[in-house]
Parts: sequence; structure tokens; C-alpha cells
Amino acid sequence: MQESAVSDRRGDAEGGEKVTRVLGIDPDTRGTGWAIVEDGKVVQCGVLDITELYSKKVKGREAAVCMAGTLVKFCAGLPPMTLAVIEGQQVYRSGKADANNLLLLALVSGAAAGACVWKAAATVVPRPKDWKGQQPKGVNQARSLNRLHWIFEFDGPDKPVKNVEFPEGVLMGQPKASHLKEVVDAIGLALWGYDQVIS
Repeated sequence: MQESAVSDRRGDAEGGEKVTRVLGIDPDTRGTGWAIVEDGKVVQCGVLDITELYSKKVKGREAAVCMAGTLVKFCAGLPPMTLAVIEGQQVYRSGKADANNLLLLALVSGAAAGACVWKAAATVVPRPKDWKGQQPKGVNQARSLNRLHWIFEFDGPDKPVKNVEFPEGVLMGQPKASHLKEVVDAIGLALWGYDQVIS
């Protein structure tokens, strides 16, 4: 990431003030989480759910292509960003993830990165371990939400958080409970990106 590219472009806030605005995207073929952080505060977040936009029967490659198109349209409507952070994929030798599923996620990540080129001064695609280290999902999500002083339920380090109490006006729509993990990971990505910009 080039420091000059990141610091040269800031979005305009109301009244013409400059803000550091970071978009976080947690790709998924059926429900992609997104979050926007402005000057360290989450101002909007949600999920792009293709089962609501297309059909509940859409899956596999067709779902990945539908999500790619949905991301392009979504990003076109966003304000200028200082930085876009899209989670990348990585194959682990001892991992249980299906390589074919990772390829489909990579298609979605690539579409998001391409769409963000026109909206963000810089776009980065960190691997999971780059932005959250070796922490289990539940621990990482709890860390992000504790930073924001939000209320949530924590059932253990290996389980995603649940029943998050979002501040009024922040959560767009009513995401399914099964997609909450993507929303919270998108928040974590955006916060991580914000830290990279201001450090």
C-alpha cells in the first residue's frame, strides 16, 4: 500500500470537512458483509444477500457471479473512500476449507477490488492472518466490538458473536442471523484499515 495514495484522498463530510473513510468487505458468495468507518467510528454496515436479490436456489459459481455483479453496483453508489479493505483468501496445508470454495470467494474478492478502484484512493486485500492474526473468530470479533463499546453475546473463542446491539441507524436492513458474522468481520476489516491509515 502506498502511503501517499492513502493519505492524499479523503472523503468530504457534511460542511466540506475531510474525513478518513474506510470500507471493509468480508466476501461471501451468498452474503457479503460490508462496513464503513469514518474517523474511527462505524457509520454504516450491512450485508449484500443475493438470496434476497436473486433466488434462494442460487449457489456455487452462479452465486459467485451474482455477488460479483451486486458488489459492482453497490460500490458504484458509495462516496469516495480513503481506503478499501477486502479480505483475501489463503489455502492452508492443514486447513479443512474446500479449495473450490476458496476459488469462488477469490472471484468475489476480485470483483470487489475492481469495483473499489474507482471509489478508493487505495485498495488492499489482506489475508485473514494479516489483519486478525492467529486469533479465533470469536475472539477477534469480540475485540472489534469491545473497541466500539457495543453490546453482544460471546459463546466462546471459536464461535462467532451473536445478538449484537447496533447503534441506531448504523445497521442497514435486517440481515439474517447466519450473515451476522460477515457483517462483524467487515467491521473488523474496516477498523484494521483505519488503523493502517492513521499509523
